[in-house]
Amino acid sequence: MYKPTVGADQAREHDALMATLLAGRRHFTAATTDSQSVEPRDSWLPRALCRYVDPETFFPINETAEQVAPAKAVCGRCPVRPHCLADALSTEACRPPSLIFGVVGGLTPSERREFHPRAIAARDGEGVS
Repeated sequence: MYKPTVGADQAREHDALMATLLAGRRHFTAATTDSQSVEPRDSWLPRALCRYVDPETFFPINETAEQVAPAKAVCGRCPVRPHCLADALSTEACRPPSLIFGVVGGLTPSERREFHPRAIAARDGEGVS
C-alpha cells in the first residue's frame, strides 16, 4: 500500500482512509477517518503536488500503465492524496461513468468507479436507492 513521505500522524490518517475506501463497505461521501472529516478543498489544495506539474499529465489519452505512470508517480509522493481521492469520489458520486476523467488521488477513472455506490451495491448484492 502507498505510504506518503510525511509524518506518522498523516501516514496513519492516510492508511485509515484508504482502508475505509478499499473495504467498500461505506459510501465514499462518508469515507473519513473516525477522528477527522474530509478537509475542505481549499485547506489541502495548496499542498497538492499536482499544482506544480503540467495538467496534461493527469489526462492521458488512455489508461495504459505507461500513460498513467507519470500521474501516479506524482500522486504517490503527494502528502494530500487521501484528501484528493476522497474529494474526487464524493464529487463524482452523481456523475455518470462517462463523465469521470483523469488520474485523481492516484487512481484512474476506471479504478475510481470501483468505489461508486452502484459498484459497491453490485458487489454486495444490494440495490442503490
